[in-house]
Amino acid sequence: MSVDRADGDAPETGLLPVELAWRAHARGDWPEALRQWEIHRHEHPDDFVGYSAASVAARELERFDAADALLEDGLRRAPGNPELLANMAWNAQRRPDWPEALRRWRDYQERFPGDRVGYTGVATSLRALARFDEAEQIMERAVVQFPCNEEVLANHAWVAQEKGELEIALKRWEAYRARFPAHRAGLASIGFVLRALGRFDEAEQVLNRGLEHYPDDWELLSSHAWAATDRQDWHAALARWNALHARRPGDATVRYQIAQALGELGRFAEANAFADSSPLRTAELGSPRDLMLGFESLGDNCEFGMVQSHFGAEPLGLLRFSATHFRSLSEALRRRLEGVGEPENTTIEIIKAEYFTRDTRFGMAMHTFVRASDDNREKRIDNFHRRLRYLREKLLGDLTTGEKIFVYSCRDAMTDDDKRDLWRALGLYGSNRLFVVTVADEHDLPGTVRSLEPGLAVGFVDRLTTEDPSFACWLRLCQGGSRILSSRAA
Repeated sequence: MSVDRADGDAPETGLLPVELAWRAHARGDWPEALRQWEIHRHEHPDDFVGYSAASVAARELERFDAADALLEDGLRRAPGNPELLANMAWNAQRRPDWPEALRRWRDYQERFPGDRVGYTGVATSLRALARFDEAEQIMERAVVQFPCNEEVLANHAWVAQEKGELEIALKRWEAYRARFPAHRAGLASIGFVLRALGRFDEAEQVLNRGLEHYPDDWELLSSHAWAATDRQDWHAALARWNALHARRPGDATVRYQIAQALGELGRFAEANAFADSSPLRTAELGSPRDLMLGFESLGDNCEFGMVQSHFGAEPLGLLRFSATHFRSLSEALRRRLEGVGEPENTTIEIIKAEYFTRDTRFGMAMHTFVRASDDNREKRIDNFHRRLRYLREKLLGDLTTGEKIFVYSCRDAMTDDDKRDLWRALGLYGSNRLFVVTVADEHDLPGTVRSLEPGLAVGFVDRLTTEDPSFACWLRLCQGGSRILSSRAA
């Protein structure tokens, strides 16, 4: 097979394809890098770098199957090459397919026990699978073998941090910082752990010190903004999140935190503008984020809200992060959410150091994402009431316009008549569409969607859990659901 060079390739520029490929890597031009590596492989088929580096470009383009195929071709020519094998593991990690990544990293570690990359790769995969005790064991071995390695010490600290052993994590990060004082990651991580421990003044001091040296570091800046949010200093939080928004106006987390701060300050209309609520776009034309913004969660738990966050969508919604039984929800809709947010119908609870609100009439338990504290408690509770009333009116408005597809994911047994009953309750406001998502069975495979009524569809996911949502399956379901429910007149 011959590979033709286009205009501007090596003969005219005087550069070899390998040089042009590395230049494309440096500027992030991954299609051009792939093209130049193809030319290089044609001319030097036994150079493993042409396969390894091309796989990186394919991975950056999220063409994971192509990346694997390149590496497999390279391994046929250079069996056991560590760079090719490591990139095989990186591919699985980036998909992310954590069980496969763990398998590949374990294979790498067994082949190359003297390379710390295998240890950190195995530990990262175990952490992602929430197998923290195993991750701790592998990192304890790594610390003994590589006591001065920056990545090993960082992973050792992350294991404790993710296990929730915050005091241990703090000691490990402080040891990391003592050994690598020029590495900004230590400051940001110490700030995070201090915040998690509720030691906000110390966190602020550490982060301020870090920003003196690294004023443009995104991780330090965002942790600095989080510090103000954790302290519930909403004016400072708003100023800091706004500064981050000026740097990255499309960042969904920043926009959501601005909305949170505005809401806490009682500026609800401005908060809604930052929440990026927008009508549904055609699934084939819009991004996953655009798609997710066209749906609104009605419960029964926080999972679909987490799915939206995963794809960069952070809309404000009354029931987005709530626990709501379908029969109570149907009753609430029939009564136009009457009394939601009123003090006499709302209780405030503290669960795992966070304020939760609970509607006593309809049984809706909702996250506030506000850390519990004793400072000005009455003012805080009053603000929760005002926020709930605002979100109630927003939901009533969305029900009236009918531009959203409403999602209800249900782990409890829900008959087709139950689904129709909830759909009819939505229909009291106009031609609304309901997408019920439940766990797949032997009759309906994961990822499939079927129509139950015009305007009512049912989707099937492989699992329903807030611990490890099936994001890829949810995306397929929302694409299928949007097609079936595309007509408002349905």
